[in-house]
Amino acid sequence: MVAAGKRSRPLLVLLAAEFGPRPAASDVVKAAVVVELTHVATLHHDDVMDEAALRRGSATANAAWDNSVAILSGDWLFPRASDLVADLGPEAVRIQARTFGRLVEGQIRETLGVAEGQDPLAHYLSVVADKTGSLIATSALFGARYAGAPDEVQESLRAFGEEIGVDHGGEQLRRCAVAHQAVGVAIEHHRCIGGVPIEDELQHVTDLRHVGRGELRFLVDVGKPTCGQQPVPLAQW
Repeated sequence: MVAAGKRSRPLLVLLAAEFGPRPAASDVVKAAVVVELTHVATLHHDDVMDEAALRRGSATANAAWDNSVAILSGDWLFPRASDLVADLGPEAVRIQARTFGRLVEGQIRETLGVAEGQDPLAHYLSVVADKTGSLIATSALFGARYAGAPDEVQESLRAFGEEIGVDHGGEQLRRCAVAHQAVGVAIEHHRCIGGVPIEDELQHVTDLRHVGRGELRFLVDVGKPTCGQQPVPLAQW
């Protein structure tokens, strides 16, 4: 928690609370802590799956210790969040459970990759909606709900949060587009080694070090270049 970071989810809780009559209610602050703990827990697990060495400018738990410690640290944060959300009432527990379910479903779909015949862009955006949009939507909903905002305001802010999350994924996609041309260049400079995933090769390329393995996997699925071939032009995505 002391590492650098935007803290955008708890900030959104506080901003959404301004739409209610009790923006400084203690439950609003508690809800903000819940979403940040949940987010940090998912990052621990993501970093293991992505084999990431840095997060927010600091060494990841898996880099500082090992994968087992990182996974267990994430597991430990989830019950801390659950303990707090229980104080907010049964509806908060239900919202948190459904949000967590979407987070996991998104991660599973990202891990499995694009199915044969499936639109890669539609797959990517569905992953983003669940992995990112779900918790941002809950952040906005929690802020409005525990500040006492009317039901229609809560729903409007929840939908707004979902859109922010998907747009965040769109920004990732735009970064992928910039990196896409580097994929073709990288293949020309790296031998195709049988049995070695292209993503593993690409992560050693300076221009692609800011791109996560999930994004690299998306690039490969969309227009996987092979030795001597050019990547699929962006206009054909």
